[in-house]
Amino acid sequence: RASKTLHMDCLVRVLKAPMSWFETTPSGRILSRFSSDLGMVDLQLVLNLDNFLQMSLAVLVMLIVLTVIVPPVALAAIFGAGAYYFASVAVDRLNREIKRMRDGSMAPVQTNLNEVLSSASLLQVDGGDGHLRDFFLKRHFKFADEYNKYNLISLSLINFGTLLTYYISFVFSL
Repeated sequence: RASKTLHMDCLVRVLKAPMSWFETTPSGRILSRFSSDLGMVDLQLVLNLDNFLQMSLAVLVMLIVLTVIVPPVALAAIFGAGAYYFASVAVDRLNREIKRMRDGSMAPVQTNLNEVLSSASLLQVDGGDGHLRDFFLKRHFKFADEYNKYNLISLSLINFGTLLTYYISFVFSL
């Protein structure tokens, strides 16, 4: 239901946008907004919410049991939770910016694909030299490389955050 509501809200706002917005915003960016953001809500929201609830409740139960058995663990747990919180907030904020740049770099890829589809008849008439085909391919590879660069940075940052949390848990388990 959340996905349907979000999609309808986005669609209504796009349809009510002034014509100048359509002239300045590439069609690839509009398609990217509908496909990637709404796909994220459709596919990832339920999984992430379920994982978050399971992990949070498991950690809470472990902390309660450890605090009852060994009361000084509560102090270490507070410091560990604080370190984990600051690390996760820092990684999340940075990753959000990287994903914003990644999504922005996806718009030219989709715009280029849209232009290729709309000029399919020209590509057939291009002749044996293939200059037009080569032009679109060069642009596509350039735009795809830019997208993949941000995607690699985002995935590396997520892995760094995971490694950092492992390090924090190791230090506080000593």
